[in-house]
Formats: sequence, C-alpha cells, structure tokens
Amino acid sequence: MIQYFLIPAMGGIIGYFTNDLAIRMLFRPYEAKHIFGMRVPFTPGLIAKRKSDLAIAMGRTISNRLMNPEVLQKTLLSDSIINKLRSSINKFIDKQKTSDQTLHDFLSQYLTEATVDATAHHITGNIADSIKQHLADSNIGANIAHKAVVYLKDYLKNGGGMLSLIGGIAETMTEKAESVFTEHINSLIEKEAPEMAKNMVGSQIDKLLSTKMKNLCEGHDKQLQQLTESIIAFYRRIIMGRLPGMLSTINISRMVETRINEMSVEETEKMVLDVMRRELRAIVWLGAALGAIMGCVNLFFIQ
Repeated sequence: MIQYFLIPAMGGIIGYFTNDLAIRMLFRPYEAKHIFGMRVPFTPGLIAKRKSDLAIAMGRTISNRLMNPEVLQKTLLSDSIINKLRSSINKFIDKQKTSDQTLHDFLSQYLTEATVDATAHHITGNIADSIKQHLADSNIGANIAHKAVVYLKDYLKNGGGMLSLIGGIAETMTEKAESVFTEHINSLIEKEAPEMAKNMVGSQIDKLLSTKMKNLCEGHDKQLQQLTESIIAFYRRIIMGRLPGMLSTINISRMVETRINEMSVEETEKMVLDVMRRELRAIVWLGAALGAIMGCVNLFFIQ
C-alpha cells in the first residue's frame, strides 16, 4: 500500500517542483552567474536574457496591431464612444441650465481669474479698435458734414424773410463749411471714439460675464443641441484628420521599447505575475497532476 501511494505522490511532487522551477527560471536569476570564469547555463533567466528583444517585439506588436490608426479610429469613433461623449456633453449642459454661477466664475474654473480678465480686456480693445477703424474707413465724418450742410441750406432757403437772404449767402460758403465740418468731426472721432467704444463694449462684456449660466442657457435649447453636435463633429474631424499624424509623431513602438528597457527585471517579473499569477499556478499544479498520473502508470510496469 505504501508503494501504491508513494510512487504517484513522488511523481506529483516532482511534476510540481519542476514546473515551478521552469517558471521561476523565466526570470531568475536576474544576472548571469559564473563559476571559475565560466557562465553557468541558463543564467540569467530567459526573459532577463532576452529583455531587449522582448521590448522590441512588444513595441512593434503594440504599434502595428493595437495602437495603429485604423484600430484606434475604429475604437474612438465607435457608436458607444460617440454616445458616451454626447451623453457627457448633455449632462454638462443640463448642469449649467440650473447653475447660479456667473460666466466669469464658470470660466475661472478652467482658466485663472487673471487670464479671464486679461482676455476680456483684450477682446474689448480689439472690438473698440475695429469700431474705430470701421468709422474711419466708412468716411463717416464727410457724410455727416455733407448731410448737415445740405440740411442747413434747405432750412435757410425755405425759411423765408431774412433766412432766405442768409441762405443765399450760405450757398457760396457750402464747400468751405463742409470741409471745416468734416475735419472737425473726424478730429472728434479720432479723439473720442476709441474711449467711447471701449466703455460701451467693456460695459457689455462686463454685463455678459456677470450673467448667470442658467440665464445664458435659458431659451437656447436648439442652439445648445447644435453646439453638442458641433463638438462631436469637431471630435470626429480631429480623430480622422489628426490622429495618424499624432501617432507617427509619438512613435509608440519606440516609446514602448524604451519604457520596457528602463524597467528592471524585478519590475517585469512583477508585471507578468500580476497579470498571469493564476494561470502560472495552474501550470504548476498541472505538472503535479501529470506527475501523479505518470506515477500511477508506472505502477502497472512495476507489477
């Protein structure tokens, strides 16, 4: 009875420890061992010895099979991802519809307060400069002066009595008066328009920044829905148009290879064991089971 039990048990023990040793030798020893200047066979472990080749192979595989533009585009533009993106945007918009935050406070969450204020000041200046340039280009001074002179002449001419007499004298002074008026109006625009435009635009921008988010969203459901679809369309364009170029710039293969080479063999072993510990233990116990079975088979030959 001892013989029938001992032989399968020994086979199981041998199978267990040989498989366990084989798995350990994948990583260990971490460095080559030498005796009398001669390297001990099977040192360092297989993965430690072929680490650089493993890094190159993994980098190439991840780059070509997992992180290539076609696979990433298919994943990032899938219906599930697009629906999640749309849902996230809608939730964000719904939150703003009930928010008492002002636009200034909202922007300050994503930018510094100084940046928000500087941007508002910059926009105010640009709009004011645009208004000033538009007024200058529209020849508004000459137009106002001409209309004023025409109105004055008609008024004097049709006023009767002394006004008619003055109107006749004023007829000869029209060109000079219009020129003087034009010059004066243009001078006023040059001096006063920038400050007036800045004050006007600045007050409107301040009013906008102090408006609550829920008030900004009120009555604009259609526009907000269009904004959602515009963001999704922009996301699609970025993925379709820019992703291949970004991937070629990043060079994923080289990045993975470099990172694996930077890892110590201990880190590599831990990473593999964290992922495959259960499967590796199953292999060890499978060795024990096969060893026990072989021990049972040997009993028949002993008999």
